Amino acid sequence: MVRIRRLTLACWCLFAVWSGGFYLFWRNGHSWPHAAWAVLSLGSMIVLMVALAVSSLRELWRCQGRPRQRIAIVGWGLIGCAPMACFGAHWLDAASAFGQRLSRPKTVASDVAVTWLSSFFDAVSRLEHQRVTGQHGVLMHSTPIQDPVAMVGEMDGHIEGMCALLGRTPPENVIWVRGSLLSQTGVSIGPWAITDDDQPAAEFSSLDRHEIAHSVISGLCGPDQDPPRLLVEGWAQFQGNDWSAEIPGLSNQHRNQAHFLLDELIEEPWYSASRWPLYRYGGPLVAFLIQRFSAEQFLELYGQARKETFRADAERILGSSWENVERSFWIWIESEAGRLAEMKATENGIQTVVELGDQVSPGDWDSLVSHYDASQWDAVQFEKSFAFKVDVEVEESSLSEPYSRQVRVAIGSGQKWLVYQNPWGSSIGVATGPSLSVSVERSSNGLTTGFASGMEGRAQARGDMHHYLRVARRTYLSDPASEIPIGERWPERLARFRCESIRRPPPASGVGESPRIWIVQYRDWIPADDTETSTAERSGEIWLDESLGMAVKRHQLNELGSTNRSERNIGYQRLGGLILPRTVEETSVEASETLIARFELEAMTESEVASMKQEILSMADEVELPPGRPWFENVLLGASSLPLLGVCFVLFGSSPHRREADCGPMSHLD
Repeated sequence: MVRIRRLTLACWCLFAVWSGGFYLFWRNGHSWPHAAWAVLSLGSMIVLMVALAVSSLRELWRCQGRPRQRIAIVGWGLIGCAPMACFGAHWLDAASAFGQRLSRPKTVASDVAVTWLSSFFDAVSRLEHQRVTGQHGVLMHSTPIQDPVAMVGEMDGHIEGMCALLGRTPPENVIWVRGSLLSQTGVSIGPWAITDDDQPAAEFSSLDRHEIAHSVISGLCGPDQDPPRLLVEGWAQFQGNDWSAEIPGLSNQHRNQAHFLLDELIEEPWYSASRWPLYRYGGPLVAFLIQRFSAEQFLELYGQARKETFRADAERILGSSWENVERSFWIWIESEAGRLAEMKATENGIQTVVELGDQVSPGDWDSLVSHYDASQWDAVQFEKSFAFKVDVEVEESSLSEPYSRQVRVAIGSGQKWLVYQNPWGSSIGVATGPSLSVSVERSSNGLTTGFASGMEGRAQARGDMHHYLRVARRTYLSDPASEIPIGERWPERLARFRCESIRRPPPASGVGESPRIWIVQYRDWIPADDTETSTAERSGEIWLDESLGMAVKRHQLNELGSTNRSERNIGYQRLGGLILPRTVEETSVEASETLIARFELEAMTESEVASMKQEILSMADEVELPPGRPWFENVLLGASSLPLLGVCFVLFGSSPHRREADCGPMSHLD
């Protein structure tokens, strides 16, 4: 067994030598070792492993009838193969985590494994890919390219443009793979920018730009970089895609309180995992950071930020707290959304300004808008601690029976709880808070779906909460901005608007609170069909109650040139600081339909609140648990446990009363 021990020690020593060598490659920023290093390292370790396996099998044959000695031999074999197993498991972990966009914390072992993997990539690519060398990198392709030299020229130009923006000299180790490599596609690993097999042969695509951007900034920031994936994917989106296309959606999410906080996206699982929200938020964020601060400060933040100290790093480098950065970012998003909307409207030839008739003074319109702005209809304002329920019964002339809905809401201690029961027998439970994110639905057949934990669901839970609070408040009925362009957003499908007259309420008398009604008469034009090539003209009159936050009291609408008309009357009541509809009567002549909705509101007792919370938690418990850890993490864990398992086998199989010579007459050959 002496030879087995020596071979086991040799396996560990050789593994340590190669690990140290690739550590030096990584430490000195040489992230693309030559293919020869992968061949030599793997070849030498495989030779030793084969020798260890042959010797172990021979000793097992000699020690027939001696089970304890055979267990010890197996133990030494496990200890000896552990380095190679750990090596392969780390490779698998690195490649799989990158490919599946999973959280992968940065460690020295993982960085050395990636450097080793880079050398192995080089060996494989020499067998599978053609190479074209450019000024700042290499193009490797296994799929046809119409003009590889011209494509490399575009790559060099893209690299030079990025480095000019960042104020740095272009790196020389960018490796652009047009196609897949070891089944990896659409991923950047160290200096390797791997795209996909289906890229257009004559086009420098957005995916090419995206992955090359990863490779470039990785080469500029050195081996110690550990930025959040929000910045990693944000930089690549900023350079490779139309990041401005995400701004209207982000603005809408923010206004509906359905957005992720930037402060959340620098925490796990987002810090170390490239998942979908980071692509959407990251591009606009990087554009904002470069515009608001500078490209040099962004690069410094990218290279020096660490997970444990990111907020402090951001404040030190940017000169502003991360909280202030986030606040400024959302202000910028709203501003950019408005600017982009105006540009789009101009391009489409849509008149997006309000036309004032001869009888309307600009002062009256401005006063109307200022009163609306003060009402803050976009915000769902509640008292700090409050609970109520809303029962709604609706009668429609087209239906034989009325239908009902109920919304229950409880707010307090930084948490919001809500249950919405729809007319079809389903219950929807939503709960949000600092450590709470639940959005579940129990259908009429008892099936419960949704999610009950995890940061990934926070934004959706907040969005669902905001939506159903608006349902409870009936904002879509009460908010005049859904009918006329009185707010920041142009009403949906409205192509043109002209205010014909404004009748202001008389001056306040100061005695009691009497209704103060604004009456606005107008004409508007909407697309007559889905093609939006023709418009239908309408005339309308809307009554707004100033004493109720400019809520819609009455709305009449007539479609000119037809008999279609509708009228809606709404009564309100106050409850817990809220202005909520009490009754809604709506008549539509178009289909001879009448709708009457009655709202019954009342405060909830403590026992009712506790029962509602228990109902939501009960639904959350019925939701299927998220999947366990990925299978390749179990492989890494198993490989790491081999040395311990081998030591246990050796200790169990060793006997102080036996000598290796007892295993057979040929043991002297060792």
